[in-house]
Amino acid sequence: MKKTKIYLILSIILYISFLSFFHMSDIVTITKEVKDMIINQLFPTLFPFMLIITICQKVGMIQLIAFFLQFISRPFFRVSGNALSIYCFSILSGYPTNAKMISNAYSLKQIDEREADLLVKCAHHGSFSFIVYFVGMTIFHDIRIGFILELAHILPTLIYFLISSKGKSEKMTWCNAWYPFSSAIYQHKIFDIIKDSLKECMIAFIYIFGFMLVCKVSLISLSHLFNSQIILFLNGALEFSSGIILFNGSAYSYHIKLLMSVFYLSFGGLSVFLQVYQLMDHTPFHFKSYLFFRCFHALASAFLVFIYLMN
Repeated sequence: MKKTKIYLILSIILYISFLSFFHMSDIVTITKEVKDMIINQLFPTLFPFMLIITICQKVGMIQLIAFFLQFISRPFFRVSGNALSIYCFSILSGYPTNAKMISNAYSLKQIDEREADLLVKCAHHGSFSFIVYFVGMTIFHDIRIGFILELAHILPTLIYFLISSKGKSEKMTWCNAWYPFSSAIYQHKIFDIIKDSLKECMIAFIYIFGFMLVCKVSLISLSHLFNSQIILFLNGALEFSSGIILFNGSAYSYHIKLLMSVFYLSFGGLSVFLQVYQLMDHTPFHFKSYLFFRCFHALASAFLVFIYLMN
């Protein structure tokens, strides 16, 4: 996996370096567009939740919640309370915070390899605020549509998470749940945790900016190979947020715009894949099964919206 990552990064660097010599003005324009998108759209809807959840996870608050969730997770989902808590918080926080939570939980030995591989597929959601408020209210001007897209986005992962075959998990004792929180408070670690969390989240946003920029720049070369209509569809497959915005500014029908919006949200796009790949660097998971599940998730979500539109 590490060797593949090295070759992948090397190829991207060489590609961007070669392309920059021939499309300098385009790259400057795209860089400004990506910067504005992150500052105006992603940062307000993603960063606060990423920071709060990272702090809560490091201070032990999420493990306290997991203690109570295990009474539901173990009999119904056959996973630990930590795994179910990560799934629930991924709905609120969105990607790539989900990958960051999974990686942190695995390094803290709160989840095992089996649960990490399951969560990287299932705990993969756009943030609640982005879908409901930005896509629903700002793009479609109807908060009800935002909730419909959110429901169609979540149901496929929830059903798979519920029915997938999983093993037994150890029951967490109250002492195990309470100790990380109490030690962080009593040993005055809280300020160090906040400082480290801020640093980690800012680094994560640098990755987000970089991978979004790479995916947007790649469209320059693709535009020479495909016509504008194909590029319009490919845009969301590379970077979902800008893809949704551009597609909803096209001349396609309202129904097609809804279907493609939920498809892009559930698929995630190449930019999200690279972000997850980076944040899960030290966490084992099967990338092929992850990619296959992304296709299933996108098609299942689009099918649910199609059923809604047929009624």
